[in-house]
Amino acid sequence: MKLLGERVWRYTMVLFTCGDFLGEKTTEQHIESEGDSLKWLIERCRNRYHVFSNKKRSDSSQVTELLEKIDEMVWHNNGTHYKVDEQTLNIIKEKQEKVSERANERRKRAEEERQQRKTLIPGSRNKLCELRIVLLGMKTSGKSATGNNLLRKGAFATCQNNYCQVEEEEVADRLITVIDTPGWSRSSECTKEMDKEIVRGLSVSPLGVHAVLLVVPSDLTFREAQQVALEEHMNLFDAGIWKHTMVLFTYGDKLADKSIEEHIEREHRALRWLVDKCENKYHVVNNMKKSDMSQVTELFEKIEEMVAGNNGRLYCPDMNDVHHRIEEKFRRRQLKNVLKQRLEEEYRRRELELMINFKETLLALQADKESVTSTRPKLLSEYYAMTGKIHLFDFIIL
Repeated sequence: MKLLGERVWRYTMVLFTCGDFLGEKTTEQHIESEGDSLKWLIERCRNRYHVFSNKKRSDSSQVTELLEKIDEMVWHNNGTHYKVDEQTLNIIKEKQEKVSERANERRKRAEEERQQRKTLIPGSRNKLCELRIVLLGMKTSGKSATGNNLLRKGAFATCQNNYCQVEEEEVADRLITVIDTPGWSRSSECTKEMDKEIVRGLSVSPLGVHAVLLVVPSDLTFREAQQVALEEHMNLFDAGIWKHTMVLFTYGDKLADKSIEEHIEREHRALRWLVDKCENKYHVVNNMKKSDMSQVTELFEKIEEMVAGNNGRLYCPDMNDVHHRIEEKFRRRQLKNVLKQRLEEEYRRRELELMINFKETLLALQADKESVTSTRPKLLSEYYAMTGKIHLFDFIIL
């Protein structure tokens, strides 16, 4: 809305959809119960709002009422209409051009790096006879659906799994092994048992894995919170894991006509950090197009190129070291919680101490006031008896 300028609020109304979900609750009750953010929005729109129940399409009255409210808004704006000013349009255009430039640069850089890895593939043999792939990512990122797409069968249940699962199938003249791991959520919600199960996915294959695919949904914003949770889990392994890691964007259909490079450049800097950390290795899949074999084949080719770039080495972490890192992680978390608890206790102690001191000060002041009040009438009566006069100063004292 800031891009459109301050004037846009004069021409804006909130339109609530799915009005049937309100049940017996009025729109006003819903607004009050939702908190300050929604109330702020309603106030910015000068208390203009309307509710639609899209299930009641035959009810023309809700459309008529909306048009009447729009007419009323137009009348308050003296019949004028909103128009984006030229300066705002230029700002938007400049931002789009910069995004497009950065996207083209990233696409070009990724292609150049891919060509360099291709040259490392020995001879004319462009594919490995076997690929072992582990899927890592947060919950509801589409890991299991991606695993099914890669194996061309319904191997994994597309619901939140709590344990690692290994499935294999021959696909595109290769034996593909996919290791699906439990998804993580916010860093504060992860348990030691969950972390141990996640890292177990990289120990299932004794010889190691060809690729670690970090599954990131392209329809959700990847920000600091997601970056922190991802770093916490990747830091359980040694830094060499990044050489074998690729970002796999799911929900490719949500990109519409936007390229993946434009998506990366438009999103939060945390996503660009992730792609750069993976040395510009990324791929997009649309799990709704399961019949499109080309997206799977291209991913396999990118993995083979990555393996060639790693001189044929597979990633095989030292699990003793990994479990030591897990213990250290939760030791630090426990220490942090203890320090936080002690800080809170100290804060409450000092707060109580201040309250007691303040109460004692108030009581002392009250005692002084009562002492002054009890002696004042006697002094004044003696003064009046002696002088027979009452001055303005006496009223000020009283």
